[in-house]
Parts: sequence; structure tokens; C-alpha cells
Amino acid sequence: ACSPLQGGCRGFKSLHAHRVVFLFANSAVEWQGAAMRSAIREFIAQSTRPLEAAFLLALEDPAAAEPFLNELATYQNADGGFGNALEPDLRPPESSALVTTVAFQYLTEANVAADHPLVASGLAYFDATYQSSKQGWNPIAETTADHPSAPWWDYQASLTSPQWGNPSAEVLASLMRFGGPQNQTQIEALSKRSVVRINEITDPEFHELLCFGRLYEQAGADLQAALWPALSKLIVIATETDPLKWTGYQATPLSFVKSPESPFAPLFAPQLIEADLCRLVAEAVDGSHWPPAWSWEEAHPAAWQVAKADWTAVLTCQNLQILESFNFL
Repeated sequence: ACSPLQGGCRGFKSLHAHRVVFLFANSAVEWQGAAMRSAIREFIAQSTRPLEAAFLLALEDPAAAEPFLNELATYQNADGGFGNALEPDLRPPESSALVTTVAFQYLTEANVAADHPLVASGLAYFDATYQSSKQGWNPIAETTADHPSAPWWDYQASLTSPQWGNPSAEVLASLMRFGGPQNQTQIEALSKRSVVRINEITDPEFHELLCFGRLYEQAGADLQAALWPALSKLIVIATETDPLKWTGYQATPLSFVKSPESPFAPLFAPQLIEADLCRLVAEAVDGSHWPPAWSWEEAHPAAWQVAKADWTAVLTCQNLQILESFNFL
């Protein structure tokens, strides 16, 4: 139900008719959940990026995972890492640790076996590119400037970025999820480094916190206990909790709470999460898709049009998963 929330989402949800009427940001929106789900899935199926459609099919039927794995493999390079614009803002064909962590997000959600070649070669790439001097990984490819990508991805700046967690905390999550005994020494060292980093953050950047969030979800009880006090506090600080300010690109509760079972759900009032779900529905273009809320068109107009289409497929797939997990469709 869209319960009353001052300045947020006001209305009701009829469980019998599966019909929702709500008011968000002074705009009345009405939709049939089943019809919207169908429109979203049709949009994804017709996307110029087939990975998302194959991914959804694999989630629904693990026996049908082969098309998804074949699609994901097109983004992998001979060195085992991933590039080739799997992360649409980073368009170099060369591998990078950050883009490879994106691949492992798909592999984790699809519950791919640890001995699958995509996983094994990806882990080998992490092993080969580890930087002992920083006890972590350089985020992006050195060739990034040679290809039209988002201008905020600067290779030299990334080398000295204080945001160790992006991507190193998330690489650690992948090692915990898929690694074996040969990874344990490194996992232990990186776990200690992750606790140091989370406790030294004073000005949280939400992308780094997302990486720590994925680490938390894969960590054992001891590391979770060590991360939680600082991580939970930083997530609340980095998240905009005023529905009237949910405009543009920023962290909202659903940035961290992807399902009712999320360990981060208790950080936000249920009414606030509900309002964020209402916002998500209200922002769907034609009730079927979500384009990115950011742009780098001025820097690279032609490349941005391709990246925008890719991002629209990615975001639409992610938002569909969120809405379905909360039974909002």
C-alpha cells in the first residue's frame, strides 16, 4: 500500500484488483501492475542490448542459463577480465577491474557455479591485476581516454582516488563468493583492509558504499559485524530521505534496498521504501522503461546515444527486479 507520507507518496493499493493509484510529486499516476510488467518485459526483449533479456530468463529458469552466459561471454577478453562497455559509461574494449566486478554481479545473481569458465578466468584476471602497493585494484583501464567514455572516468585520477572500496571491496566480495582455499590468505588481508577503509570514510560517496554493500552480503558473520556500525551509518548519511528532493541522480533507499530481504531494509522506515517504490513507478517512461538520469552527451554525442540505450536496458531490468521483489507489479 502507498501509505500516507508527508511530502511523498499518497494513495492506496488494491490487492484484489492489483490496481494502484497514487500521487507522487503532485502528479497523479494510475497503472495496472500486470500490464506494466508486460510492457517492461517487452521493452527489455526489444532492447539493442540482449544481455538483460537473457539474464532475466536465466533468473527465472536456471536450465535456460546458456544464452545468458553466451551473451556475457561477449564482454570478456582473453585475459579473463571484462570490458567492451559492459558498464555502459566505460567503453574501452580492454578489461578493467571495475567492469569485471559488474560481470560478477551478473554471475552472482544468476548463481553461476564457481568452476564455470567465465568465473574461473575472471578470478584469474583479478589475481593477475592485483596491486600490492595499494592492497587492491586499479579501477579502470589505462586506455580509457582513448575511447569515448563518461568524462568522470579519468585513469590518472583513478590511480590516486581515496575510494578504495570501488572496486576493491567488491572484488573481495567476488573472491568470497567464488574463490577457493587458494584465495583465503588474500581474503583475510583484504578483509582487514576493508574494515580500515570503512571506518576512515567521513564524506561517503554512495557508489563506494554500494561496493561495500555487496561485500557485506557475501561476508561471514565476523566481517559483517566489523563492517556494520560504520557501513549502516554511512548508508543513511549518503541516502536522500526527503521524497521532495528525489530528483536527478542520487542515492535513494532503493539504491541499497533491492528487496524486502535486504540487510539494509531496516535502515529506512517502511513508508519511505514504499514512497520510493511509488517514485520508481511514476518515473517509468511510457510505463515501460527508465532512461539514465545523467548524461555525457556534450562530451561524446554519438557514443552517448549508444551508452544511453545500453543504460536504459540495464536500469529497466534492475527496476523490474526491484518492483517484482516487493510485489509492486
